[in-house]
Amino acid sequence: MKYLKKIRLYTGYLFFLFVLFLAKPVILSYWIGLFIVLSGETIRTWAAGCIEKDKTLAKNGPYRLVRNPLYLGSFFIGLGVAIISCSSSFLLAFVLLFLSVYLPTIFREEKFLAEKFTDEYFNYQKTVSPFFPSIKSILMIKNFSITSKFSWQRAKNNKEFQTWIALFVILMILGLKVT
Repeated sequence: MKYLKKIRLYTGYLFFLFVLFLAKPVILSYWIGLFIVLSGETIRTWAAGCIEKDKTLAKNGPYRLVRNPLYLGSFFIGLGVAIISCSSSFLLAFVLLFLSVYLPTIFREEKFLAEKFTDEYFNYQKTVSPFFPSIKSILMIKNFSITSKFSWQRAKNNKEFQTWIALFVILMILGLKVT
């Protein structure tokens, strides 16, 4: 798992470096991409504030809608940055990199969770989609609370502030490149 995490991080760093150096954003691509990036980071922060990694099976907050909201948020962040770059090559590269890095990660994590939480995870897996929320999962939620089990301290402990800082720097640099 640590090996996959390193690959995921370094691949992301390389992608963002290429975008920072080669992107030629325009005002429209910047604003559309910015909205998508901030939406992704909102999802990540919400998920990071609801999960207690390796302690309990997260089933509250965004985990009631999808099993991998942190990765869904990361997908939107990368997608938004690719849109800001105003390059179909970066967009295609991002999608291919994301699929090749995150799909194996998701499969390994699901195997780990199935072994650790057995029946509880299998029941959860039956009702919640892996990546994008299904209409069924959205409609089936009763008494859904957006803030259920959310904690800013937990988001901080899960180091989500590092993503906020990195995004701030990336967005500022790309903002300076807008033509």
